Amino acid sequence: MKRTCPFCKSTLHGNDIFFCTSCGNILPDNVQLKEFSLRNVRSIDGVQNYPTSSFKFLKNIFKKASNVLDSKTLLVGIGVGVLIATCFYLLVRFTLFSSNNSNETKVMEVNKRSDNDNLASNPSIVNLNINLSSGTFGQFKVSNLVPGDVDLYMETNDFSSFEPYFNFLGGEVFTLYENIKESVKQFYCAFLSTKDGKQYWSFLVFPSKEDINTGGYSGLATKRINDVLVISTSDLMIEEIESSISGTQKSLSLNPSYVLIKNSLPVEGKMFLMALNNDKKSEALNVLDKTTSEELKLIISSFKELDSNFIVIK
Repeated sequence: MKRTCPFCKSTLHGNDIFFCTSCGNILPDNVQLKEFSLRNVRSIDGVQNYPTSSFKFLKNIFKKASNVLDSKTLLVGIGVGVLIATCFYLLVRFTLFSSNNSNETKVMEVNKRSDNDNLASNPSIVNLNINLSSGTFGQFKVSNLVPGDVDLYMETNDFSSFEPYFNFLGGEVFTLYENIKESVKQFYCAFLSTKDGKQYWSFLVFPSKEDINTGGYSGLATKRINDVLVISTSDLMIEEIESSISGTQKSLSLNPSYVLIKNSLPVEGKMFLMALNNDKKSEALNVLDKTTSEELKLIISSFKELDSNFIVIK
């Protein structure tokens, strides 16, 4: 019996069982091919038109599906998509933030543990009950500014120690200290140098203000070089320090003795004191014995007892 699609009037073939392959519509029950076999399916009339018919069939199926999805359904779908994307973004961001915080915490814990391990295992790292503020060592890349041939080197993070520790150099130390104490940062370094058989003290101080009194002190030479206030008991040392700062002279950072112990130093402490030549350690420290500070005398005494060329006060 010849069958015809009631929608598009196309002649139906053996492969038009439940749908019309020409228009894609579902065939009425009385037109559907109820009884069929694999033979009927394989014996398709008009095989040469099958690709075109299939394309039309799929096209009509998608067309009908798009009609089912009204505007409200589409908006709901878009909303759900945006919500999922937002949740995914927040999840990734939270995961990265938590990971970064965890890593920073681990680094801090490792550094703290490393300092504690150094304190426990290194006899040159000493706990002394002295009234000095603690701070980070090596600030302002100070080892690049100090001449490399100094005899004794000290750095601390409490500028209030400057006058009591070094008042043995003369009354002008007190005057200088009073004039600049409100205009400098707490970190400073001091070092002893020997030139032509004479010993000279020098200091590197770091101003916190532009307006600072840098001259007119009897027995003390001063000069501001960039962001450093250089103080010395000799004009000769001012020139040498200026050469170190400009890079035309080898600095402390290249001194083998300093390089050897640099990595064993804790990150922070109250004071770092080093004799660059261990054979002349006692001779260099004897110069500091002139101080009137009982605190510094205690540090010197502790340093002399150590079989080491440096001491760190925690």
